[in-house]
Amino acid sequence: MYSGMMMGLHGGSNFRFVFLFVIAFFVIYWTTRHHIVKAGKSKSKKGKKFNHIADYKEAGLSEGDIDIFRQTMAEARSNIESWETRVDKLDELSVIEDVTGGLESAKKTFQFIVKNPQELNKQGDFLYKDLPNMVKLTESFAKLKAEPVANDRDMSETLLLLRTLSEHIAENYHGILMKDVKFISKEVEADKE
Repeated sequence: MYSGMMMGLHGGSNFRFVFLFVIAFFVIYWTTRHHIVKAGKSKSKKGKKFNHIADYKEAGLSEGDIDIFRQTMAEARSNIESWETRVDKLDELSVIEDVTGGLESAKKTFQFIVKNPQELNKQGDFLYKDLPNMVKLTESFAKLKAEPVANDRDMSETLLLLRTLSEHIAENYHGILMKDVKFISKEVEADKE
């Protein structure tokens, strides 16, 4: 399957031009978006103090639940930071991020869970499977790339898995957004009646 995709990439100059244009567009889009989001975060953090423990208790979490929640989220933060470090260091991973937006989606999913602790169980695959697997894959790719004689096939397969998982994480966040959209839509419809 992968070799068929690669043959298609080498097929025609028009396709290559379109492919390069799309990649360039995503690089510019995500870079610009990253700087805008970063600027917005620094402004929004000023003057806002969160008391997460009080919020978590209000959401119905016990002391034990809060401890588990905080440990889980600390591990998730560590996984996201490891992923981001490798994206910053390796061009291939940066391109995957520019195309899929998986890392940015992971950060936003993390923020969503922090604000909605009751969603922890619903996001179990993201926290316990997707993030740890992404860290393992990025680590494996970094090791493969560091080898004196790199195995192109192994690197290609690892990159394909990285892209697939990154797309999956982005789709998961899209699903979270769509739940909010559907909820708001129902409220608007109810207000009309």
